Amino acid sequence: MNKIAKTGFYISIISYFAFAFFDYLRPGFVSYVFSVHWFLLAAIIFGIIWASNLISEKNQGIIKRIIIEMSKFIIGVILFVIIWREGEVFGDFRILLALIGFLIPWISMKLLRE
Repeated sequence: MNKIAKTGFYISIISYFAFAFFDYLRPGFVSYVFSVHWFLLAAIIFGIIWASNLISEKNQGIIKRIIIEMSKFIIGVILFVIIWREGEVFGDFRILLALIGFLIPWISMKLLRE
């Protein structure tokens, strides 16, 4: 079950970013048929199943690390989307700002540890 959940998680994340990118390149290419956010929902569900399977294996240190990294990733994606949607006034510079927004959770955790 662990391998299935892990594979489902990775496939869902890759599919989400791929279809979101294709929809960005050609607006309506994907969104007219279905919402790409279903892949994100599937990734969250598979991630929870994967994490719960790891907890049952008594690897508490690894589980804590995975939960922290997944939280950073989710917060980074949320910041990326918010900055991307609201940053039209920055023009082409919003790509860089959105990427910086995605990296903020990792940067802030590194600064807090030091």
